[in-house]
Amino acid sequence: MTTPLLPDYWMPLPGPALTPAEQALCNETFEAMRAHGSESPFDYRLSIPKWQFLCHITAQHQVALHGSNNPNITALTPRHASDLHEFGAQNAVYAAGDGIWPMYFAIVERAQYRMGL
Repeated sequence: MTTPLLPDYWMPLPGPALTPAEQALCNETFEAMRAHGSESPFDYRLSIPKWQFLCHITAQHQVALHGSNNPNITALTPRHASDLHEFGAQNAVYAAGDGIWPMYFAIVERAQYRMGL
């Protein structure tokens, strides 16, 4: 997996990097997921940690990921986020081009852990 150049104040992805064989497995699994469709959950069976799989597919395929701990989402619709900065306060569907941010938003109970602004 190629790691994009990041500003020096950003943390790099944890290692180790995926081997070429693991990358091929991720690509095969991604294609199987696409063929499976979204009507039912996909049974992820790789020994590769999911965060590494998600980081790989966002780096290698034209996808963005949305993370939420709401299990009842059936469609993504734009919503207005409450953010002090203009960029983050748009009416939009929020998604990320990496595998870690969406996992954070899918796991954390944001109502319980409010970050100070």
